[in-house]
Amino acid sequence: MDSVTSKVVVEHVKKSYSSADGKRNVEVLGDISFTVDDGEIVSVIGPTGCGKSTLLRIIAGILPPDSGRVAVGGKEVVSSANPASAIVFQSFNLFPWRNVIKNIEFGLEAKETTAEERGSIAQKYVELVGLKGFEKYHPHELSGGMQQRVGLARALAIDPEVILLDEPFSSVDLLTRESLQQEVLKILLETRKTAIFVTHNIDEALVLSNRIISIGDRPGRVKGIFPVELPYPRTDEVLLSEKALSLKLTLKRDLIKSPEVPEGSGKERFETR
Repeated sequence: MDSVTSKVVVEHVKKSYSSADGKRNVEVLGDISFTVDDGEIVSVIGPTGCGKSTLLRIIAGILPPDSGRVAVGGKEVVSSANPASAIVFQSFNLFPWRNVIKNIEFGLEAKETTAEERGSIAQKYVELVGLKGFEKYHPHELSGGMQQRVGLARALAIDPEVILLDEPFSSVDLLTRESLQQEVLKILLETRKTAIFVTHNIDEALVLSNRIISIGDRPGRVKGIFPVELPYPRTDEVLLSEKALSLKLTLKRDLIKSPEVPEGSGKERFETR
């Protein structure tokens, strides 16, 4: 991929945290580089603790990298102010005192939009994610799947260049998860949004992605980048094809294979995501 024309560019990003006792630094991300093209859907997979969620927050500007750089839409990401990306979290992160419409409007309130414009935009995305009729409901009155739809609508409403999804379906049951995967994929394809999914689920990555980036165990490094040359929609027939099963086996072997651990890096296990 050409980093000059790519929608997202991640170059030599590193990130460390202080250990719980404060006596040493724990390297979470070690020299991560990749690009994402305009309109591409990319999944980042890897074991718990490899820094996937940390990487997503760096791309969103929520966390700064220790070194390296991230650019979205040709502009370097330096903070989360006026973001070019929007993030959907695995925990729904909705404001309990706001109803559906007001939750979706939240990101628009920082922009120079009138109340009428915010309401119109929010209503558009309510309908896009299938929540028409639930505009006045509060989060506690909604199922987990419906709450996640609100989170997606809130992210889409600010019209970001890139949607970042941090294991967005992990908090719902299996049937809802599969339904949301298809609905979100349909929305992304219709809106032609660039998207980066973080997941540890190979099947989910195969359903959604144009490419899959495999991250090794901490400190996270890119182990492999795999094109997913399967037609949409990814029906059961497609996912059970010889090509899909072969790629799934390759990805499993890649994830299981232990990466090289630099001397002196330590092998303490931290649940840093």
